[in-house]
Amino acid sequence: MKVVIQPRDTGDGEQGPTGPTGAASTVPGPTGPTGPEVTGPTGPSGIDVVKGTATLDFGTGSLTTETVLTGLVSVSTSSVIITTLKIVATPEHRIDDLLIDPIRLAVKDLVAGVGFTIYGKMDNARANGTYEIDWLIT
Repeated sequence: MKVVIQPRDTGDGEQGPTGPTGAASTVPGPTGPTGPEVTGPTGPSGIDVVKGTATLDFGTGSLTTETVLTGLVSVSTSSVIITTLKIVATPEHRIDDLLIDPIRLAVKDLVAGVGFTIYGKMDNARANGTYEIDWLIT
């Protein structure tokens, strides 16, 4: 009797060519879980807000000026007063002028139940003409 021994396949042969790449799937994957909801603290109710517009007039050229606002019965020593330069063109100033050379603003001489003074200062040169200022009291 003749015995034939077949060589054993060790898997060490050469790798065949890679097949073509399939098309990308257009089906979206599953939606992940919703994250926790975060909310800030609730503000106090009943806060009165008073706002308006004032004009600072530097005349023909000055480093500082001020304007007094009165008749503000809701203003108190604990009020927060915010003043900002309105960025709108005036007869004397283009918008570019207002962005390049803003006026420094401050509130002074607050009198409860009466009003306050808005002080304006130009730091690097004399200002001229009028500037519109928005103000807000909380």
